[in-house]
Amino acid sequence: MKPVLTLAILSVLPGLIACTNYERPTVKKDMPAYTIATRQLPPEKPYSMTRWVRPPQVLPPRQAPVRASSSYISPVVHYKVTDISLKEAALVLAATTRYRSYCSSLIADQRLTLDSLGTIDELAEEIETLAGIDVIIDHDSKEVRFLKRGSKTA
Repeated sequence: MKPVLTLAILSVLPGLIACTNYERPTVKKDMPAYTIATRQLPPEKPYSMTRWVRPPQVLPPRQAPVRASSSYISPVVHYKVTDISLKEAALVLAATTRYRSYCSSLIADQRLTLDSLGTIDELAEEIETLAGIDVIIDHDSKEVRFLKRGSKTA
């Protein structure tokens, strides 16, 4: 009974699939046909493809005359610290001109109180006299150094 039923289903199934209501789309005969795109003018050149430059010349050496009397232009700063260590004072002084700071460990815990107005070099001189230390402002390497008196190295 089962083989007969299976055979009947298999024989009817292709007929059901083949007899669907699907219609193929029709191709219209009057559809426009376009030609291949062609240029009437040549393509535009890239913007500033060639540049006219002067021939290279040897540059003069960049040795500006340095006078001993000339100095850096430093801003005037109001420097006010109250009872802080010299290590913190070095940090504050260096931060006013975005320099790095160094403070010797021999004098780092010494206390300082100062309320003054001036350039970084003038403030360094005042700190030297008040604390009895050497303050070096190195503009070339952008560093402020607080050293024990007598151990000054440039």
